[in-house]
Amino acid sequence: KLGLVSWFIIFSKRHHKDIFFKIANKLIETKFTKMLPEFQEMIRICMLRGIKPLMEQNKEIIILNRVLDKLKNITEVAKLLVKPEEPFSVICHGDFCRNNMFFKYD
Repeated sequence: KLGLVSWFIIFSKRHHKDIFFKIANKLIETKFTKMLPEFQEMIRICMLRGIKPLMEQNKEIIILNRVLDKLKNITEVAKLLVKPEEPFSVICHGDFCRNNMFFKYD
């Protein structure tokens, strides 16, 4: 179903631009705040859990070291991950890797 949502958004953006952007421009973009050091450390530890065994097996050490280097500023990595890239940018529906931002309830 999520693929269908993404397809519908891409289709609408290409074939009904006026309606699409009228709706899209009303949405409020998620803003990133500075991450608490404790939370950043938790993410680093969780990532290390998957990376460390590979490093111990001498698998893709250069790539894994680059990943570890990127983890020093996880907020910037998160911003890069959600940066739209045409022609495949879509309106994020919510429940994917970030708090439910599209269907958030008060």
